[in-house]
Amino acid sequence: MDMSLSAVDRRGLSRRSGPGGVEIGRILRQVPLLIGLDDSTIEVLCNGASFQSFRRGTTIFRRGSVPTGLYFVVDGAVKLLALAANGKEKTIELFEPGRMFGEIGVFRLAEYRSWTQAVTMTRLIHVPAQNVLEAVRADHGLALRMLGAVSGRVQDLIESIGQSAPLDARSRVCGFLFERLQTLESSNRVALLAPKSTIASILNLTSEAFSRVLRSLREEGIIQVAGRQILILDPGRLSKGIGG
Repeated sequence: MDMSLSAVDRRGLSRRSGPGGVEIGRILRQVPLLIGLDDSTIEVLCNGASFQSFRRGTTIFRRGSVPTGLYFVVDGAVKLLALAANGKEKTIELFEPGRMFGEIGVFRLAEYRSWTQAVTMTRLIHVPAQNVLEAVRADHGLALRMLGAVSGRVQDLIESIGQSAPLDARSRVCGFLFERLQTLESSNRVALLAPKSTIASILNLTSEAFSRVLRSLREEGIIQVAGRQILILDPGRLSKGIGG
């Protein structure tokens, strides 16, 4: 069900940062993709940028809508959705804090062929398309980073498609958890920023199959589950589960 905010709600939840875009600039400088860029590049991105907040289930942009700019996730999470062959919506990707999305529409200058939705209460930074293009034209380093990020996403999606058919449910879940574990610096606690049904959709599984695998891993002493918090007790055995 579409839960898009009314114009009045959106005005109340969207705002620019303080004078000179100081707060937005501070946050953008911490985004992995933008770390170390020249101040002039950050200033171009900040010019006209704004905070936008969305309640859980709110559509951020719709299929067929015209791209307005690039989004960076500050808090919360956003899921990218598309229509599956059976006509049902499928979660393709999940964007967490520090990630960007909407760049394909900005660079292709074409209507969106998918849509996005807030998974929980989510705060974003929206950078107008013209500012993104101006920054990319002026800063070749940013252009190369953008190209690398988009190429990486395409590669991840290709690998996801290639693995989804031959791997059984256990292998997919173990692979997902182990990949998440690899991104953590000093913790074995994996946080799911989206409902289990959303994670299951990304893995091409039903919610029931995903829950069965988690239950099996818990009973084997490989993980502990507390809501959306999953503690990896035995990373070695978890990695072995990727091979089936």
